[in-house]
Amino acid sequence: MPELPEIEVTRRTIHERLVGLRLESVTLKRTGKTEMEGAEWLPLLEGKRLVDTARRGKMLVLHFEDGLSLVIHLMLIGRVALYRGTKSSNPLLHLRFEGEQNLEVRFVAARSIALLPSDHLEAYPPIAKHGPDALTMSLDQFRDAVRRSRGPVKNVFMDQTLVAGIGNAYADEILYEARVHPLAPVASLSGAGRLAERREGSRAPRLYRTGAPARHRPRRR
Repeated sequence: MPELPEIEVTRRTIHERLVGLRLESVTLKRTGKTEMEGAEWLPLLEGKRLVDTARRGKMLVLHFEDGLSLVIHLMLIGRVALYRGTKSSNPLLHLRFEGEQNLEVRFVAARSIALLPSDHLEAYPPIAKHGPDALTMSLDQFRDAVRRSRGPVKNVFMDQTLVAGIGNAYADEILYEARVHPLAPVASLSGAGRLAERREGSRAPRLYRTGAPARHRPRRR
């Protein structure tokens, strides 16, 4: 499943290549496997410029002129492809932008698509329930998330209402680096932990142990 790093890289690429261009056409292939909200209004996007991009947790947001925002959640198997020209494809959602570059964005197997007024974005239920974003949350916000969590420490990262953007794969990586077993009970840790950031192209959150019992520390091979 694409998580925060993959979605953020996708957002930055789209932002760099497509912001300022006008949307020439939009094509949607309806399927019962995809949740759609406002899909009948997608033709309203044609002729409008892409003015900004954003990310909300694992969701990609495209902001267009006249206060319209397209929210895409790739979920488990979705992917995004940026093409030049007209290669053969059968995407779920196909956005063709005008201009000499003849660029197209194709969303394949996305599981949730919504077209919303931009000023209603934060009230959209899948976004409204999000906790602080893992890329920008403060140490105090992280401590609060730990205090509110119950059960295994991995739940702190998996619960999007506590920390938005992290899923199964990166939760395991973070805890491995922190030398904390994913199934260690939150209550067994001697402190809330501290959230540090390392800069390697983009910022990535890392949880560092502040006294987890030895029995909960994974062994390195």
